[in-house]
Amino acid sequence: MTSQDKAVELANKMYYTHGNIDSDTAKTCALIAVEEVLNSNPTWFIDQNKSTHKYWEDVRAALNAL
Repeated sequence: MTSQDKAVELANKMYYTHGNIDSDTAKTCALIAVEEVLNSNPTWFIDQNKSTHKYWEDVRAALNAL
């Protein structure tokens, strides 16, 4: 799944799970989730070949572009 696809999927999940929020709030919630993923990967700098850190940075960028 591309980072753009993942960004859209996360924003949609937030929106449809919590139907009483607007799309901007859903995007903010998705960004919070992505930040948690990035912060939970503290060893990304040790073995970048196995890390998904770059992917999640790309997801964050894609969410910001929505």
